[in-house]
Amino acid sequence: METDGGGDTITRVVGWVFLFLGSLATGFLFYSPFNTIQAIKEAGDIGQQKADLYLAVLLNCLVWLLYGFVTDKDAWLVILINGVGVCFQLYYLYVFIRASIDRFTISCTVLLLLLIVASAAGIIFQTFPTNAERKTVLGRVGIVTGCIMYLGSARQLWAAICDNNVLEVMVLRVMLAALANGIFWTIYTGIIQDLYMGFPNWVGIGSAAIQLGVYAWFYDRRYRQGAAALDGRDE
Repeated sequence: METDGGGDTITRVVGWVFLFLGSLATGFLFYSPFNTIQAIKEAGDIGQQKADLYLAVLLNCLVWLLYGFVTDKDAWLVILINGVGVCFQLYYLYVFIRASIDRFTISCTVLLLLLIVASAAGIIFQTFPTNAERKTVLGRVGIVTGCIMYLGSARQLWAAICDNNVLEVMVLRVMLAALANGIFWTIYTGIIQDLYMGFPNWVGIGSAAIQLGVYAWFYDRRYRQGAAALDGRDE
């Protein structure tokens, strides 16, 4: 019995370590667009930026925030990290609304999203009497919103690299953070055996790995082009 208790304690500590690391990586991802948003705020123009990804992240955070209220494992940190995410996305969207010429559409979209989530939450909590049932429903919804968020993020970074040929250090850091985020949360959810939280992070790992592969390919191509240009000058 003592051995089992010790094993459970070690497992719990390891789980907490990866939960903490995952939370740090998630926090970095939430913060990563901050400089871009501040530039939009100062310029008063959104340029080529779109609010789609911030809406997707907001929706995902709201769903997992609700999930935190019905889960019994480390619920407070799940609630905290997604609450922070909601605050970041609302601020980003506020700046978008202020700087966009299409304020009405973005404002209505945000309000509609919040209304849908609030209505869905009310229906779920009224229809399903136990937290286990609510967890199942919210977990399945969270899988969908999580996949949308990760794939949307991949699409945005892919566009930044392919269309604009952007190979900035910040882009690389975001990709590495996304990979670390997926790995840490996957290990944690494996320890607590939560498939609902785990599945979107599997998608996140795959998405980040593909992005890093594309980044490496573009970086290598640019390096070769630069080397060829230098050789041409020498000749």
